Amino acid sequence: MKPLLITIVITIIGLLLVGGLFYWFQFRPTKIKHGCSWVKMHSDAIPARDGMTEGELKEKGLLKTCPSPPPSLLDQYISNKCEVQNQDIIDANKHQEYVPAKDWYREATPQEYSFCLHDRGM
Repeated sequence: MKPLLITIVITIIGLLLVGGLFYWFQFRPTKIKHGCSWVKMHSDAIPARDGMTEGELKEKGLLKTCPSPPPSLLDQYISNKCEVQNQDIIDANKHQEYVPAKDWYREATPQEYSFCLHDRGM
């Protein structure tokens, strides 16, 4: 009876040792390498908003009045700058649909991959 018990205990210890070595040198590095190969990206949700017309923007004083006939080169530059700024304000106040939040994965760059491996103990 005693030799059978010793054989069973030695077998269990051997299996635990082989299993631990397999986990530490095969399974764990594979999981770490797989986890470091991809980087999770996220974009926040963009809420919907109603746009304003040019008339509403003028009523609220958001649009500047630009000089009509620019007599000199400097005045022409200022007028063009004013028109560009007004167009930017008009474009920024257009109607926008709701965009939900998204999560996706991209492949890690070599620098991210090596940093991740080092960070996780490989």
